[in-house]
Amino acid sequence: MESHEFEVDKSIIIHLIKSQAGTLGKGVLETIMNSVDAGASKVEIQFDANTLTIVDDGHGLRSRDEILAVFKRFGFDHSNHKREFGKFGLGRGQLWNWCSSTWRTNQFLLDVDVRDRGLKWDLHSDLEQQDGLIITAPFYEPLTAVERSTLQSELERLCRYSTVPVIVNGVQISKDPGTQKWDFETESAYMRVTEGHHLTVYNQGVLVADLYAGHEGIAGVICTKRGYNLTLNIARNDIQRKDCAIWKEISALCRKQANERLSKPNSKRMTDAERTFLATQTADPAHIEHLEKPIFTLTDGKHITFGALRNRLVRSGMALSVADTGNRMAESMMRDKTTVVLSKATLSRFGVVSVCELLDLLEERTKNTTKRWDGYSVGREGRRFKVYEDLSEAPGFKQLNANKIPHDKLTKQQRSFLSALDSINWMVVTAMKEVCEQRPATREIVLGTIEGGEAFTDGTSYIAFTPETAAESMRSGMPGFLRAVHLLVHEYLHNTEDSGSHAHDLDFMEAFHNIVLDNFSDLNKAARHAFKKFVKTQGKLTRPNALDLDLLDTSDASAAQAAEEMA
Repeated sequence: MESHEFEVDKSIIIHLIKSQAGTLGKGVLETIMNSVDAGASKVEIQFDANTLTIVDDGHGLRSRDEILAVFKRFGFDHSNHKREFGKFGLGRGQLWNWCSSTWRTNQFLLDVDVRDRGLKWDLHSDLEQQDGLIITAPFYEPLTAVERSTLQSELERLCRYSTVPVIVNGVQISKDPGTQKWDFETESAYMRVTEGHHLTVYNQGVLVADLYAGHEGIAGVICTKRGYNLTLNIARNDIQRKDCAIWKEISALCRKQANERLSKPNSKRMTDAERTFLATQTADPAHIEHLEKPIFTLTDGKHITFGALRNRLVRSGMALSVADTGNRMAESMMRDKTTVVLSKATLSRFGVVSVCELLDLLEERTKNTTKRWDGYSVGREGRRFKVYEDLSEAPGFKQLNANKIPHDKLTKQQRSFLSALDSINWMVVTAMKEVCEQRPATREIVLGTIEGGEAFTDGTSYIAFTPETAAESMRSGMPGFLRAVHLLVHEYLHNTEDSGSHAHDLDFMEAFHNIVLDNFSDLNKAARHAFKKFVKTQGKLTRPNALDLDLLDTSDASAAQAAEEMA
């Protein structure tokens, strides 16, 4: 038998240098933390397109033996080195992926250039005394203006709460956390709770990671105090939760605060992250009451409680299925009260991949409560409601039929409606120009059939109104034509086919909101023009249309008179 020790090939060092830091900012951050470990009272950074300079007033590298022990060797023993951040002896190499560097400290100069010389570096001794440390690092490639701006903003975020002042290009970017406003303070950390989806964690003032609030319980900021060092992975971008006693205390406090806050009845709309946290917490019998919070999301975007979901299924006899948020067929089926359709976001929230898995999980979690499921069926007898993993197999599903109606199949009135809208098509796209940055290309306006919608588009060539929507617009008069104009704006904002789903992100809703509000006068003018053009083609007007036309004529006459008087 032979005993051996594992060894590390030199190529691993090159890999560590190139792969540890994904950004230049992270590489600079490592040197800042080394400066703090060296007892610096401040760290000053200057950079331009060609060169980076880092200066601190710490003790630097004090002897040749120390240099060979902690600079030459990657992964040195830390038992005899008091450090606030350093743990692995690997971080200094991150900067070398971006630039060559000289390290001037005490009577020494260390010259590193891994691109030109690989792992070979030069040590100059017996030089004139230089207190602290000065790193001069020419970039291998000059930084662009965007890269310089990114480095500045990245450093501001990475070092935001450093108690040792960090000064970049003459401006201090760090803030002492002890002088900031926090919601909670413990022996080891500061905590601020905010709206949002992430909990940003700072280890002794230095950024570690953005954690999903749905897992941690709160959104906001956690900053550990100086002297309370989180146990981190090698890249220092995640917490070793199993081994970190400090984080276990902080995490427990986060969950406690979240459970107390979210258990209180209030009118505040919950975020998706908060719903995920509550769903996760129902695994603990002590928090099973969270099921009575609106954490079950339907495809129409509504959020309901466990009780409401159970009642819809057990008492109404509706089936249960799942689909993407915004699925038109799902919304139509729920309106017809044939099927309750959960959003796939609900499955993800509970950590399952199918409806049956979700129901089994809920059955298990509620088995010792008074609010149990009465059973479900996937082809089994004796159950109260049925589950369909495939929406197309659920009761009430009809094959989506999004087809344009040929012009020769239209009635005379429908043709008049389309002609009226076509006459103001250019006015609508012109009103959208400012928000969309360029004038959208006009599309043909047609009638078409679709299940569960008012209008749809292929995203490029046409916008189709359903016959029902057109009839309602004609019947409603001026308000109906104004609504039709708003529908045109809505469909123009869709630049892809939307007959199957019409989910809208925040950017879409903001654009629609801005166009309708900022250009209301222009859109209203377009609707008036289309309405007047339409009624002129009608031999006999309905009473509502006649009243609207009289009001518009009176309004136009008053406006003309006012303009004449001003002239």
